[in-house]
Order: sequence, then structure tokens, then C-alpha cells
Amino acid sequence: MFTIRLTKSAFEKGRRWGALGLYRLASCLLRWSANLFRRRTISRGELRVVLSIVTFLERSAALLLLGGRRRPHQPRPEGRNRP
Repeated sequence: MFTIRLTKSAFEKGRRWGALGLYRLASCLLRWSANLFRRRTISRGELRVVLSIVTFLERSAALLLLGGRRRPHQPRPEGRNRP
């Protein structure tokens, strides 16, 4: 049992450090791209690409930190495409 707890603890620390690294990378990208956009070095289209990458990184960090708990399957009502 001790080795299982030790392994679980090591994985949890790794997940926390990984999530922290992803958040820091997203923050640096956001600051860097906002600065370049203010200086008119990059266009709006390029800024949108960076913003979508930052959103992906933040969601990945949250998933890594909180885990991927899925909701139970809920049947969709008849006649609707989206819930």
C-alpha cells in the first residue's frame, strides 16, 4: 500500500507542476502577443490564432489539474439537435 500512495503522490505532483507550466506558458504567450499587437507587429488574425492557442493551453492545464471527469450519459430529447 505504501508504494501505491507514493506513486500516486508522485503523479499528483507531476500533474500539478505540468498544469502550472501550461498556465505559465499561456500567460507568457498572452502577454507577448498583446505587446506585439499594441506595437502593430502582428495582425488581428494572428492575434486570434494566439488567443485560441492560449485557450487550448488553459483548458489543457485545467484538465490536467482537475482530471477528466465525464458526466453520465444523458439522452437527448426528441426533435432537438443540441441539449
